[in-house]
Amino acid sequence: MDYYSKTINGIEVNYLKINKHKHIIVAYNFISLYDYQTFNERNMIPNILENNMRKYPTKDKFNLHLDMLYGAIFKADIYSRGNLLANNFYLKFVNKKYLRDQINLTKDAFMFLNELIYNPKTYNNYLTQKSVNDQLYEAKDILKTFNQDKPTHAYINFKKAILNDNKKRLKIYPVEQKLKDVNKITITKSYFDMLNNDQMKIFVIGDFDSEEIDNIIKSNLRPRKITQIQTLKNFNNNNNKINSNVKDIKEVDELSISRLYLGYKVNVNFNSRLYFALNLLNIIIGGYSKSKLFSVIREELNLVYFIYSSYNHDTGILYINFECEPVDENKAIDQIKSIIDAVKHGEFSDLEIIRAKDYLIKQFKSRADSLSGLLNLSILADIEENQRFDLDKTINDYKNITKADLVEASLLLSLDTIYRYTKKDDYND
Repeated sequence: MDYYSKTINGIEVNYLKINKHKHIIVAYNFISLYDYQTFNERNMIPNILENNMRKYPTKDKFNLHLDMLYGAIFKADIYSRGNLLANNFYLKFVNKKYLRDQINLTKDAFMFLNELIYNPKTYNNYLTQKSVNDQLYEAKDILKTFNQDKPTHAYINFKKAILNDNKKRLKIYPVEQKLKDVNKITITKSYFDMLNNDQMKIFVIGDFDSEEIDNIIKSNLRPRKITQIQTLKNFNNNNNKINSNVKDIKEVDELSISRLYLGYKVNVNFNSRLYFALNLLNIIIGGYSKSKLFSVIREELNLVYFIYSSYNHDTGILYINFECEPVDENKAIDQIKSIIDAVKHGEFSDLEIIRAKDYLIKQFKSRADSLSGLLNLSILADIEENQRFDLDKTINDYKNITKADLVEASLLLSLDTIYRYTKKDDYND
């Protein structure tokens, strides 16, 4: 893979040339500092733009145009990491080499993204009231789902508990407390902030003619000021106060089984040696089917229906989630604590490390083997480390992690919160 960057019209353009795919991806990425006050608006902008194009004003016309581009696929994503947020819009289309009539769709792809992002339907210089109302209705519907879906309800309340209901750090869309403040004025302002003040980057991935794309960008994207947004390379979670007393929170509802979360806090910088070690440690503890938690607590002791762990650097939390019968809650919690303590004392084998590394490396290879996965990895590497994604380097970073690194990382884990979402029965009375 050949990866290089240049600046055109004040826009950083990242070219990832790889010739084994039949498609090409063009992506526009807008990076800003995360702002709790406008988090709802920034999450709503992609849907508003997709559903309110001036040139293709209905969903049928929108989809018909994608069909005319030989089945092109459009997608919009939101990336939120630390103190950064990015709106990403991309189009995946067929390389002309694989079309019978050799039609070149590259310029059409850029024109489509330009139309979608820069030419939405407006009224009196505001995004339309209908488009805003549609998003508000959808956001309220999502909130209903949060309350009605038991696993989602449990996860959100766990996050609120471990983050002390810090609304600026929860980053769960929609932010209910701020929804009443959303209107066409606030959304339009956020939209123009994105266009005019964000750091804009373009990613092009596939087998393409970079000189042709240079000329398309020069001719069809207006010059913009070069905006530099700080990256997360030195971002850490030192505001993650480590508590000596573990919070044990119980919520009772009409449930068939108990859902529990154990949250461990940890403070580590992005791109540090221990950050990579924690990612690997998570796999060993509970990140896959050969993990300690799954092998012991589910398979050997049969205490839970499922169990897994996940490490989220953005919040500085490694959490363990499981479902079980209420009578087995404390037994499972004690076993989890015992396993974490054993890990801190280095009680895991070289074979467990090798298997975890193999699993994690296969995950990266699999993601990097698809265009959309490679785009995702490239954007995250850009946001988190201000550098290009390098699969070989990433693999080596994980291969070079030692048992000592893993033990050092495990010693940073501090149990902060136990959240129980359990059923009403005699056991809980």
